[in-house]
Amino acid sequence: MNQEFLSALTELSASKNIDREVILEAIEKALLAAYKKNYGHLQNVEASIDRETGAVQLVQKKTVVEEVTDPQTEMELSEAQKIDATYQAGDVVPIEIIPKDFGRIAAQTAKQVVVQRINEAENEYAYEYYRDKDGTLISGLITKVDKHAVVVRLDDEKDAEMPLNEQINGEVYRPGARMKFYVVGVKSTREGPSFPYQEVIPVWCAACLSRRCRSFRPALWS
Repeated sequence: MNQEFLSALTELSASKNIDREVILEAIEKALLAAYKKNYGHLQNVEASIDRETGAVQLVQKKTVVEEVTDPQTEMELSEAQKIDATYQAGDVVPIEIIPKDFGRIAAQTAKQVVVQRINEAENEYAYEYYRDKDGTLISGLITKVDKHAVVVRLDDEKDAEMPLNEQINGEVYRPGARMKFYVVGVKSTREGPSFPYQEVIPVWCAACLSRRCRSFRPALWS
């Protein structure tokens, strides 16, 4: 990763309304997890991304002691002072780690985290948006029909499902048909908002065809 990556991330976070720092912190956690999975024999390892250059650094931190009892977490004072003569007992020495092929792993990890965070942010936005639509009409294009549900593509490219128990008996749902739907509940899932829908028949239709009257009472005409 480099400055180009940081610049692209800054633009992306602005366009998606995501805090860049949140993404960077998530990448750092993912990098540490990737290191432990592939090279995890060391303790007290931390991963960091330079906020100016984009450089990734892995360091193992060891505490300076007079006599080492745990080589994984401690460093003898005489050894520490070879690195920096000012080190004293109790200080923490960061030791850079450069695992083989970690640059490739870091790039893959960063890409996965960025995509995941964008999806999460979009799902959170969609949930908040459609939660306010509960109990209202909404337009959608039927994209798939099976024995379990009708899949509806909303105007913002989100998919919703109309389960079998919310469908009107005798009504034929065809892919490619655009219809109005009534939002009867929105819940958050890992994949994004989940929308149960009811088909809404225009009031003039409901007045004429009472069998299809599900969301409106038959109109009284004088």
